[in-house]
Amino acid sequence: MTQGPGFLITFVYYFTCIWLIGVVVITQGLGGRTPLPYQLSLLFALVAGLSGATVNRSATLTIPFRDRHRCRAELETILNNLGFEHKSQLDPETTLYQKSPWRAWLAGKIYVQWQDQAVAIGGRMSDLNRLRPHLEKTLEAPISAPGSPNMKLAFSPPAK
Repeated sequence: MTQGPGFLITFVYYFTCIWLIGVVVITQGLGGRTPLPYQLSLLFALVAGLSGATVNRSATLTIPFRDRHRCRAELETILNNLGFEHKSQLDPETTLYQKSPWRAWLAGKIYVQWQDQAVAIGGRMSDLNRLRPHLEKTLEAPISAPGSPNMKLAFSPPAK
């Protein structure tokens, strides 16, 4: 399955961008003679890096199933209700879903890969968190934390 950037890369991206922008903007207002612009930029960059990495990092949700056709139909319905549309078939087992063009800039892509006894759903953490309650309701099984003995659905770390 296509994997996007994990926590570290996303953190570094947001941290670096906000720090550089902050240094330029704050230096313009306060001048470059004190360390204050760099310290303020560092603080803003840490906050932006942590929040950006928490919301926008890539993750994978793996769901075991018994009836592939029923699971496919339910997942398609849930994704359509959330505004995701079938965009393309990347290979026989992997499908790309994306929101309509005017709404896509705030939402990432969802990749769905069908395996023998499970389906892997990959995308932004924020999109997967919106998907979780719908999956719990439809499948009538709580999504528990990894390592739980009754784990039905769980976030798994991106493959390396």
